[in-house]
Amino acid sequence: MTWYKSKFEAPDGNETVYEVVTSGDGTGFGIAVADIIQSKPHRHEKMIETYTLVEGMLAVRIDDRVFLLSVEGQSIQIFPGQVHSAWSHYGREHPARVLVFSSPAWTLEDHHLV
Repeated sequence: MTWYKSKFEAPDGNETVYEVVTSGDGTGFGIAVADIIQSKPHRHEKMIETYTLVEGMLAVRIDDRVFLLSVEGQSIQIFPGQVHSAWSHYGREHPARVLVFSSPAWTLEDHHLV
């Protein structure tokens, strides 16, 4: 038995997302763990995301600003409409691991690549 409900691996190998609480659970929120080397720029129309650093160092671009999560437990919120992407400060050899809380839960319909 696995600790997650679903797993998504980006075709380019730069991001793996493990969903723990999904939109199908009916909770109104989602919880995932993401191992990020480099995510593609995207936005959400409805969802607020909170990234909390678990391991590594993560740079997060939100619109035209870059933030660095460098201390475990450090968090950042991303609001609807904000274009965002993230990348590991240590590159391909050491993905950053983040806990992702989303409200409402993530859905493919609300994930818009830019």
